[in-house]
Amino acid sequence: MEHLEKELRRLLAALPNEQEVLARLQNLVSVYPFNEYEYLISTLLAMDALTLDDYYLLRDEYSSRNLYLYIFEISSPRGFGEAWAQGHLKGLVPEAQETFQENRQRLCRAVRFPA
Repeated sequence: MEHLEKELRRLLAALPNEQEVLARLQNLVSVYPFNEYEYLISTLLAMDALTLDDYYLLRDEYSSRNLYLYIFEISSPRGFGEAWAQGHLKGLVPEAQETFQENRQRLCRAVRFPA
């Protein structure tokens, strides 16, 4: 995040209306998905201080430095387990060929719940 902020501030400093943009940023109300980064990036793109290709490069570099950041966007324990943990565990233990769904079905058949 530090690298991204530094790069955005460098680009912002080149704008003729930097103070105006900063003043608006101070009063900006962030409501997901609109936040200070979205505001700065869209402003830099609109003012031709950031090209679309440079934006893609900035985004790709950020993503490569923060490979697992998407995990924090998973909102439920089950979602976390299904979206990340199962794949991660399968990568760690490749010989475990049964899917988690098959294991659960087998377990449900083995355990008889009272009616």
